[in-house]
Parts: sequence; structure tokens; C-alpha cells
Amino acid sequence: MVGVYGYDNSTLLKAMKDNIYFDYLITILGTKKERVSSKTLTEISSLKGNVLLIDDSPYWHSFFTHFFKDSKVQLRTVGQEFKKQQANNIVELCKQQVDESDPDVILLDFRLNEDKDFDVKNRKEISGIKVLRNLKGSLDDEHKYESLCKYFGTKIIMFTATGKIDHVFAMQNYGADAFILKERPENYIGKSSTKKVIGDILLILKKMMDCAIVSKPVNVNLDHWLTYASNPNVDDSLSTQLKHVVEVVRPIMIGNFLAYSKLKLIYLECFSILESLKTSKENIKDFINKFASDLGLESDKFSLWDNLDKMRNSLAHGDATVEFKKGKKTLITNELISEWLVNLCNFIDSLIKLHIAKL
Repeated sequence: MVGVYGYDNSTLLKAMKDNIYFDYLITILGTKKERVSSKTLTEISSLKGNVLLIDDSPYWHSFFTHFFKDSKVQLRTVGQEFKKQQANNIVELCKQQVDESDPDVILLDFRLNEDKDFDVKNRKEISGIKVLRNLKGSLDDEHKYESLCKYFGTKIIMFTATGKIDHVFAMQNYGADAFILKERPENYIGKSSTKKVIGDILLILKKMMDCAIVSKPVNVNLDHWLTYASNPNVDDSLSTQLKHVVEVVRPIMIGNFLAYSKLKLIYLECFSILESLKTSKENIKDFINKFASDLGLESDKFSLWDNLDKMRNSLAHGDATVEFKKGKKTLITNELISEWLVNLCNFIDSLIKLHIAKL
């Protein structure tokens, strides 16, 4: 006999006993609509982006399919077949899915093969952490990233039921951007508990999706800059500066980096590359002017550089506003810095390409 959401009654009864998943479904999608506020439904429907769920439990696959049903989120899931896989195979399957779906956010389970993961002594070898390390890039003994990874800009939320603080620290050290703790039966105190968890999930998802809009394009440029830095024709000072900027910026972009102080630091660090591009006696504006025609920047488009420079000056002086147009001041918000950070990185990348072409 088929029960709720296509599961037979025996499976359903066991799941209701062992897993709070069904309370989530009832809270969000049940027939008693008063159990979920219109505000929560509106917040879910406003979510948009690409999400990849990596979890070995079919219950959570079903939950998130229903959770995102009325939103603008494109959801892909993988993991139900992981119980028969070795950790290295799981890593490769996950990377394949990331390549194919290009997600903004990944929901990654801590243990992707529970039968084997509970016997693992070295935390680095737990399947979820192995996937995390491969997607974010490996760390050396001083917790500095040894290499840039093309997946780094994608925000990874660890989706876990582990209660061990050393596991949480390990995930954080290897680049986890956020955490969603699965509601455990022993912690369940009623529907108010479940609603709080739903609210936390919404808040974390929204923050990480907002971050990905900035982190993904910036990461593409960081990846390019490391490649340029290894070019034997590139001047040593420029090569050193490119590596320095990547080393400084990358750790800042872990987690929710859209705070003013972090965005300001990233912007000013990236802008410093322009100083390394020009000759020591050359005025930076003269240097940019020299490249203007090569970049095909017509008079109206050339304001891009002018605005980038004005944003730099305003941030460096701690101004509350920036004057993009003469006499018109614009309030500096985190969203505005984010927008111009992406513009800045793209602009720098174009200049470096031209610089290398002229060598």
C-alpha cells in the first residue's frame, strides 16, 4: 500500500520514528496551511539560483525537491547510490555533477557513506570532508591554500547531524561556507522547533546565494591571475602582486563575506594590482588612458574606469558616499561595492591580458 509521498506505509512509519524529515514536510507542505506563515512561503518562493544537493539519504532528496518546488531554484541531487561507493569514487562523481550543473550553492552531507564513514579514524578521509577538500582546494599545514580550485566560488553548506565540535572545526578549516544542522529526533520539542530550523535554512540559503553572485565571477578572475603569475614573460613584481592578492582575498571569501569591512578589503587589495601593472614613474590614470583605445573603451564606456577609481578613493578614505557623476552622490552599500568589485576584477583581467600580449 502506497503511503505519503509515494512511500509504503512500513517505510513511512519507520521514517516518522527515526527522522524528523516528515515533520519538515508537514510544516512546509502539509494540508494544514496555517502551520506555515505566508512570510515563509514568500521567502521560499523568492529563492533563485542553482543548488546541488549531495546526500546519501533519499528522504532529504525528497524534502528539498518539495522545499524548492515553488521557488526559482534549479535543484539537482546526487548521492543515493553512494552506499556502494568508495570515498574516492564519491569525490569523482560529485565533481562530475558540479561540472555539469555549475551550482551556486552545494548542500553537502558530512557522511556520504555512513556504513564506512563511521569506521574512518582520520577526519580528512570522511567522505563529505574529502569532497569538500577537493571542491575548495587543499590546505597546507599553515591553513594556506596551496592551489586555486575552479569550484572555490561556489558556496558549500555542510548539511550534517554530527554533534562533535572537532568535526565542525575540520569542516570549517577546509573551507565550508556555512552549516545546517539536521534536526535530530532527540532534540525535537515540537513544531516550533521545526519551524525554527526551516527559518535557519532559509536564512543560510539566501545569504549563500547572494554571496555566490559575487564569489563565482571573482573566483574566475583569481584563477586567471594565478595563471598569469606563472607566465615566464610576466614581470616579477606583477607576478608577486598577483599571487599576494589571491592569497589574501581567497580566505576572506569563505563564508558570508558580504560585510562592508570584508568587501572593502577585497576591493582595495584587487585594485593594488593596477599599481603593479604600470611603470614606477607612470601616473596610474595615464597608464589606464594608454590602454583605453586597446580595450575599445569609447568615451561613454571609459567611465567604467573612472567609476572604479572613484570607488577606490571613497573606500580608502572611509566615505559614506561615492560621486560617480558630477554633483550626484551615491550611498555606498554592500551591494554597490559587490557590483563594482566584479566590474573591477573583470577590468583588471582585461588589462593583464593586453599587458601580456604586448610583452
